[in-house]
Amino acid sequence: MTLGWLVLPGTLLVALSAPAGAWSQSSPRINIYRFVLGVDVPESPALVALDRTPSRVLRGSAPKPIAATATRIFSSGGGQNAIVVDIVPYYLAGGGARNLSSYRSNSIAGRLGRVGTKTQLGIGSLWDESGAALVSVGLRATFHDPHDPVLNSNLPESVDSALHTAGNPMLSDEDERVTDRGPDLGPLFDRARRTMRARHGIQISGGWGVAARAGGGVVSSDSLGPARHVVWLSGQITLGPRLDLIGLGQVRAAHGERGEARLGAALERKAGDADFRAEFYYQTRSEQLNGGASAEIRALRRISVVGSVLTEAGAPPSESRQLRAYLSLRWFVAEDP
Repeated sequence: MTLGWLVLPGTLLVALSAPAGAWSQSSPRINIYRFVLGVDVPESPALVALDRTPSRVLRGSAPKPIAATATRIFSSGGGQNAIVVDIVPYYLAGGGARNLSSYRSNSIAGRLGRVGTKTQLGIGSLWDESGAALVSVGLRATFHDPHDPVLNSNLPESVDSALHTAGNPMLSDEDERVTDRGPDLGPLFDRARRTMRARHGIQISGGWGVAARAGGGVVSSDSLGPARHVVWLSGQITLGPRLDLIGLGQVRAAHGERGEARLGAALERKAGDADFRAEFYYQTRSEQLNGGASAEIRALRRISVVGSVLTEAGAPPSESRQLRAYLSLRWFVAEDP
């Protein structure tokens, strides 16, 4: 799609105007995924392609190295199930090893390298009780991320210091307590999480996805067509340590059908291990303003539960508004204790 080629380079230009990050005089090699924080897990690009994300206004936050989501959709047209798997190719191919100075560099190569480490691939499937199925694939990249703890905090240096002083607790400060299993890194990650959340700025992400029918099946409660493409751009603005404003621009199109643009906004409230969101989005094809509310609970260290209720435009030709409820179980990789 030509639109995708216009949107994605444009967002790269935005990324190149970002403020300079911290610069290390030394050049140690570190595993950057060792410092991934378990907050703000973005929606899967494969679910975006299927148009079955629990929230329609998509986060701008950086992806996790690996994630998987199972979703149950409830609606008057019948229930549906979706499952998606997301991976960051650089995590699998490169293992996350990066030179710290080159990662923090604000050169074009350094900035593009950071985008590469935050580009994820999603693969998914959607089916109903009859067994009819859609399959999807999507790519998503984060172009600007002021909440990156490797780029904008001293977390790597603090962890390295804690590991080197673990043998002599007298040299450890109060944030580097030593346990029987080694240094207690939890306070360091907690401090980094608070520091990153307190940073004002905008996280910018965008992507592309496509969904198509599997084996000629037809999902009775939806009409996505044989192959539907989607491109989008999201911005997540930190208004305060516990409040974000999220904006979305999205275009959906299929060969031989009239395309659709969506514009949306959401307010997300942080509350410990839970996020609450209210959102609205406008669909040009149906000329409807729809909305919804969602809650995400981080039940365990790497598991969250998402529940939402949304109003949505129905399938052509009537396109009457309908109500859908979503319940998702999400597993993700994040290394913070």
